[in-house]
Amino acid sequence: MKSSVENVMSYKDINVPEEKLTIEIPSWDAVAQPLVDHARRQYEEMINEPVDELTNEMVDALALPGVKTIQQLKQSGMEVYQRNQTQLQFYNEVLPFILKYYADNSNVILNSEERDSYVTDYLRQVKAYADQYDMPLEQYGREQLKLEGNINEQLEKRAEEDFIFKVIAHRVFENQGGRLDEEAYEQFIHRNVVQQGADEIELRERFSYNAFKEMMPEMSLSQDIYEYFSKRITFKINPDAKLRV
Repeated sequence: MKSSVENVMSYKDINVPEEKLTIEIPSWDAVAQPLVDHARRQYEEMINEPVDELTNEMVDALALPGVKTIQQLKQSGMEVYQRNQTQLQFYNEVLPFILKYYADNSNVILNSEERDSYVTDYLRQVKAYADQYDMPLEQYGREQLKLEGNINEQLEKRAEEDFIFKVIAHRVFENQGGRLDEEAYEQFIHRNVVQQGADEIELRERFSYNAFKEMMPEMSLSQDIYEYFSKRITFKINPDAKLRV
């Protein structure tokens, strides 16, 4: 018997705590300042002498795409920061909360062999990431994944939450009339080549038809959840907040 789930709650009905949807910053000027400082250093390298303060003329001389003034430079810095931090907040705080919520509140019937196989593969992948950082798994879990307590237990718990989400995603995809046949795969490849400029040969090697069938429902639901909650993540001014980088 394959793993299955009944009566999936819509992610829109999950009450994500406000603090997980809020990013505190000291000020928008503080957000923009690193890019201003970087531009000043670029100009100093260009003229081979120090400058006290960046001016509009200096910014224009750098010939940055779409940027001619300090105000435009600051605006660009704020937009990039907002986009990057929104993604980090979603993947570090919002999505883990949603995965845990689904795991705790869904009527899921798990096939133990499927579950154990997924957990084993998950832990193997995390170990590979730890090796890339040249860290023991314990250190990687604490420093990179911000886990506490027994790291192996926490990772196994995350793996099971991930697996349950996968089961839910396949059910949602099926309910929405999603297709996983070869024609749908070819449409996926064509869309990524035309719209994203992906290399077709490389994409097919990296994302085979079997991988498409396995991963597409999860990718689709994750993207839907991101688009919904990323619009609800807000930035709050707190002069005492540290600027996240």
